[in-house]
Amino acid sequence: MFNIELLSKKRREIMGVAIIYVIIFHCYGRLSADIGIPLLTPILQNGNIGVEIFLFLSGIGLYFSMSKDESILPFYSRRITRVVVPWLIMSFPYWVLKSLIVDKDSIGGFLMHWSGLSFWVDGITTVWYVAFIILLYFAYPFIFRLQKKNDYFVILTAAVVVVLNTILFCVNADYYSKIEIALTRIPVFLLGSYMGSVLKKKNWNSKKQAVSIVYIVLMLVLFFIGKYASSLSEEMSVLFIRYGEQSVAFLIIICSCLIFNKLTVKPIVSVFTFMGGITLEAYLLHVFMLNVVSRTGIVENSGYLVVFGVKTAVIAVSVFSAWAFSAIYTKFLNRNKKIA
Repeated sequence: MFNIELLSKKRREIMGVAIIYVIIFHCYGRLSADIGIPLLTPILQNGNIGVEIFLFLSGIGLYFSMSKDESILPFYSRRITRVVVPWLIMSFPYWVLKSLIVDKDSIGGFLMHWSGLSFWVDGITTVWYVAFIILLYFAYPFIFRLQKKNDYFVILTAAVVVVLNTILFCVNADYYSKIEIALTRIPVFLLGSYMGSVLKKKNWNSKKQAVSIVYIVLMLVLFFIGKYASSLSEEMSVLFIRYGEQSVAFLIIICSCLIFNKLTVKPIVSVFTFMGGITLEAYLLHVFMLNVVSRTGIVENSGYLVVFGVKTAVIAVSVFSAWAFSAIYTKFLNRNKKIA
């Protein structure tokens, strides 16, 4: 039986796996597809599965957080301090440059982008994940209270979300296509919250394990149907793939837990631990830098080595900047706590 306590013990390392996978996907996914590298290309092409990993682990983390203190205002305060404020600070220069200076948007347009509302209104996916996770943070205290009454309510909620996704897809396919990247990921977050309860209560038994295996297999089948069934429409393929990606994420999480539990090479573990501590900063800054580089046209019509070199430089600069921002911001928070 898989030791699920590894999910909490190795959470930071797995978060490191997820952010590295997402960054590599964004930076090298298209390049690997153009070159056509056997085995590596399909792995990189599915790097967005790192999002499922993030959401599942976030669900676990939020359950533990609310279990320690069920007060809503302190919960919101922590999320605002740790996520919303850093997001607004890091996003501000980018949106000033892109929205106000380059695109000549109005102040209203700038505020829509900066606040993340442009994703929900117009489907602007630049940093859609943060706009999405903040909404989940806002809703989570209510999800937790529902789950506290009965753990299976959160599973039922996940099923209802799938139904609502299908209804919205049928009613307004155009709008749904703009935001499905977020809505189809809600169930995996809710499953993470359920797993948080299982971990907290230590009631992982053979029945739950069997159900989990069946679920992973079914989602894996859905994933491959979405990928390779030519009879499906493009929209349905995307829907199947999105839900099916949960299974691949679960398998990556399980394998990562087992590897990190056995891995004794500290420098390697330290890399993943380090990256797991700056996920928000690294996500935002590498996306912004990639977009700026793309807009300058530096890599347009350039050879593979030039593209690889430029995007590797983007990774290096964004990771260093993420570390620097995190260190300065944490120091600022700690100083204010001492003063208070």
